[in-house]
Amino acid sequence: MGSTFCISLEPILFIEWARRNPKMSKRRNVKTEKSQMPERTAARPESAMRNPQSTMSNIAIFPGTFDPVTHGHLDIIRRASKLFGRLIVAVGENPLKAQVFTADERKAMLEEHTRDLSNVQVRTYGGLTVEFAREVGARVILRGIRDAVDLHAELEIATTNLIIGDMETVFLMTSQQHIVTSSTLIKQIVEIGQYDSDHLSRLVPLDVARKLEQRLRTGLAVSDGRAE
Repeated sequence: MGSTFCISLEPILFIEWARRNPKMSKRRNVKTEKSQMPERTAARPESAMRNPQSTMSNIAIFPGTFDPVTHGHLDIIRRASKLFGRLIVAVGENPLKAQVFTADERKAMLEEHTRDLSNVQVRTYGGLTVEFAREVGARVILRGIRDAVDLHAELEIATTNLIIGDMETVFLMTSQQHIVTSSTLIKQIVEIGQYDSDHLSRLVPLDVARKLEQRLRTGLAVSDGRAE
């Protein structure tokens, strides 16, 4: 019994048709090649592929009274300056306390100790922090956290800012050596206690400590921006 096999006639017929109709055959081949080519999508900028948020604002504000500025504040500022393209240190007022230094004095002290940070700017402001953040184009409010007590208080404020202003809050933990640093405690030490300048300079810059001593020992405090 002989073996059997079949041959498709379609290729043979097409070859014969192509020989007799060369122009029509060429058009058909071009159309077929185009249909097999993959669709090209619009090329995305390489930078956008690496960082999908590269076009978004990368501005944060670090608000506080900074009365006075401490090494703890400066530690947060320096670390945050590496995380954000632009950091605005926002010097505000605390309506519940009389400030020792005016807003402009606090601003000047902060500028003195952050002048080496090119992406850090110090500004004074009044009113709601979330409104100031929107005014300067910030997307984030930065806060330093020393312990669970700080976190409990800050969470309430952060939640409120998110609800009323659609503003996110980022928390940075204070470095271990600055956990006990408190502007209020430092003012009490200078005002009523005996201290060594070298030891106090571990908590605040030495020039700030001297200005604080001079202001408190002369009995001058600041309320609503005016010395009294």
